[in-house]
Amino acid sequence: MNPSIGKMIENQTVFSITPEMSVHQAAILMTSHHIGALPVMQDAKLVGILTERDLISRVFVPRLDPDQTSVAQIMTENPQTITADRTPC
Repeated sequence: MNPSIGKMIENQTVFSITPEMSVHQAAILMTSHHIGALPVMQDAKLVGILTERDLISRVFVPRLDPDQTSVAQIMTENPQTITADRTPC
């Protein structure tokens, strides 16, 4: 039987960002911790996710300034989630 999502991540640090952060700040966090996506939290609630794909397609390709662009402007809003007791398959 496959382990639950909770078991898979129980000893890992989960990093998160806020919608107000700049895209540049988020990219630094992603790079320094070797992660490809960050949950976006506001008032302890998940409001979005920022992925490497979001950075490429919504910042890099349209040539937005990462220091002047907020996470809220480019994040994927309201991502689908599952509970920690579920298994991935």
